[in-house]
Amino acid sequence: MTATTGASNDNNPANNSDTGAASIIDAVDDTAVNQPAGATAATHDVSGNDQVPAGSVFALGAGSTCANPALGPTGLATFDVPASGSCTVAYQVCAPAPNQAVCDIAVLTVSAGTGPQARDDSAALAASGPTTLSVLANDPGQAQAAPAASCWPTRPLAPR
Repeated sequence: MTATTGASNDNNPANNSDTGAASIIDAVDDTAVNQPAGATAATHDVSGNDQVPAGSVFALGAGSTCANPALGPTGLATFDVPASGSCTVAYQVCAPAPNQAVCDIAVLTVSAGTGPQARDDSAALAASGPTTLSVLANDPGQAQAAPAASCWPTRPLAPR
């Protein structure tokens, strides 16, 4: 980085610029929306939108309101999602040595889900015809009389 300054009354222009290394840290607030309400040990990577040099270290900051907040050194936040509403995970990121005192802070805002929450579905296929299963029956907050999916084997199943 080069910094330059000058004034019209400066009789020594040789001392008006200098070159050196600088660490620029910019931690940017994050959001994790529609998280499964009441989930424990949910995660979100807060490093993706931060402008930091390689080797920067992330740490949990003061003032987090989510239950059980934690932050790994590379920016992976872990937290419990509230049953409703939102909570926060405060964090700090600092430049690597020798500039580890150059830091910035930001906040991850976590919002409990209000929309559909889908879970994986599975079924054993019958060799003789379609297998039908409710694709919403195991999803939180969904009616049990959910739409069904039907699957047919694409080739005959071998007997066991």
